[in-house]
Amino acid sequence: MIETETREAVDHHKIILKVLELLNSVSWANLSLMTVAQEMKMRPLTLYKHFMTKGDLLTGIVRYMDEKTLETYKESDPEVNPRDALFDIVMCRLEGLEPHKNAIRSLSYDLWQTPFNALEACPSALNSFKWMLELAYIPTTGILGMIKLKAFAIVYGIIIKTWLEDKENDLSKTMVVADKLLKKIEPVLRGF
Repeated sequence: MIETETREAVDHHKIILKVLELLNSVSWANLSLMTVAQEMKMRPLTLYKHFMTKGDLLTGIVRYMDEKTLETYKESDPEVNPRDALFDIVMCRLEGLEPHKNAIRSLSYDLWQTPFNALEACPSALNSFKWMLELAYIPTTGILGMIKLKAFAIVYGIIIKTWLEDKENDLSKTMVVADKLLKKIEPVLRGF
């Protein structure tokens, strides 16, 4: 029998953690909202109040990643080189996501193969990139801010792909790629 709960009784994070767990064995394309509700022993209405669509679940996953990063990252000094701060933020984020690496790999590959699904992730991903840049004291306003955001989005995509393929426990391959790419876009991050 499915339990009944109030919106307050169900934590967003518990739902997202269940989705990440399910993604270890079910592709994003085959994951349904009803599967999530059933696995959570939750009424569909309760899930609907939290996440109306799979796009909302994607937003929830990205938000979970952001919150994990903000919980573990020690705020940098505004005087620190922005590239160094951004490197630390990216690596902090990836280290925090290590327990969910297989799920994120499954999700990422599925999104890369289905552009329509990837479009659902774009708004929340761009907001996430803004947060990371702002956390490194890199302004994201105006046309220059948009250029910085786009440059970082491209670099971050390559870093994520490297991380997903990195088999080393110390993430050495990922760190080398992240450092190299962030150095390449450093003039853009500084505002030319």
